[in-house]
Amino acid sequence: MLKPMAPGEFCLWLRTVLQEQGARPLTAMQVRLIREALSGVFRHDIDPRMGDAAHQAMLDKVHFPQRRG
Repeated sequence: MLKPMAPGEFCLWLRTVLQEQGARPLTAMQVRLIREALSGVFRHDIDPRMGDAAHQAMLDKVHFPQRRG
């Protein structure tokens, strides 16, 4: 599992993946990893503005994994 990334981190990571891939088609595993990483971006950047306190606590764990509480 990839760590959640901020949008800029995701873009840099994806650019690297695609540059290394060249003209070859992506494998099913690569597509899965890209989808997983993109899901983390949405949790980081979009979801924190929505939801009740329990939902926000879950998002805070994703966004700030180093915090304990």
